[in-house]
Amino acid sequence: MDSNELKDIIEKSTKPSSIYAKSILRENISSQVVHLFTSISFLLYATVKLINEFSKNTPLGIKISTLTYDRCIIIANFLFSTSLFATILLYKYKGPIYVEYINYFQSSIKNGSCGLAQASYVNKWQKINRFIIILQLLIRITMRFFEYYANPFHLTYNYIDIILSYMCELGLILEQQFIYETCIYLQSNFIFFHFFLDSLTKKVNESPGVDVYHVIKLVRHMHSHTIEFTRRIDPFFRLTVFNTFGFLSVYSICIIGMLSATDQTISQILILIGRATYFATLIFVTSYHFARVNYLSMQICNTVHGFTLSPNLARSIDTMNEINLFLLRISRDDVGFTFAGLCVVSVNFISSLAIITLTIGLALPGIFK
Repeated sequence: MDSNELKDIIEKSTKPSSIYAKSILRENISSQVVHLFTSISFLLYATVKLINEFSKNTPLGIKISTLTYDRCIIIANFLFSTSLFATILLYKYKGPIYVEYINYFQSSIKNGSCGLAQASYVNKWQKINRFIIILQLLIRITMRFFEYYANPFHLTYNYIDIILSYMCELGLILEQQFIYETCIYLQSNFIFFHFFLDSLTKKVNESPGVDVYHVIKLVRHMHSHTIEFTRRIDPFFRLTVFNTFGFLSVYSICIIGMLSATDQTISQILILIGRATYFATLIFVTSYHFARVNYLSMQICNTVHGFTLSPNLARSIDTMNEINLFLLRISRDDVGFTFAGLCVVSVNFISSLAIITLTIGLALPGIFK
């Protein structure tokens, strides 16, 4: 197999497969139609829910004495659905940013020395995420069916509500597929440096005294390029990150508070447990992929440190200066997705947010007494 055939295999195996990615890349009309309809369905769903609430004789209100869990969820539904409508439409508007990144990714993975290993990493995680997406879809369809059939919360539904809710579920699943796929591509860019430095360490151990100054300088240049494209893709997902850690945290708070209440029936508790399980899975998997970009960028520091411990490394002044500059750049810990452009989504950020969410959720029953 020649190098051109290998490049073609790598390119095909790492080609974006999500519906929204195909829509942004304008691969076919059907993906663009699905993209448009799922985005509009979020706006229609939010509008219908708000109209239904205002059509009641009781005011929506914001006083603590009249604010209930149901109204909290209605408000969160409206804000979350409206934000998702804007987010999914913005994917189309900001499409050139995504196209530019995909072109960079395809070029780097085809021409890089570790392209096959990167492609293997992408394919492995694509299979895992495909299973997670199917599982999430089955859970949501089952929960929606039970909510509409058993109606444990004694709510009033019509066919428009049901159709729009299923369209929104489809849109949310497709968005998750798009997020996971793009995060895997970003992760594979940083995985390259791990593979490359491990390979360089073996080469140095096998050939003592090899001058690696120019190689380290090239790697540092490539690392700067990767950071630059990561920063370019960050604004593309900024509203997505805010949705994930903002509105979904509000949902989680409401669900934790409702589970902590004492006046729930068995069917209501089962629905709430199902919702909690789904949202916990959604937040966990999405958070994992967001934070893993930052984690892999920081783990390069350990790989470089291990490389410097090689006994056969030629420690010239120029080489050590390049290595120190490389380590200095990695240690800044500012690579990855950001929350509202203020702080990097890292493991520490997610754990802090989880503690705050759990604390507020457990305190809600006392507030609504």
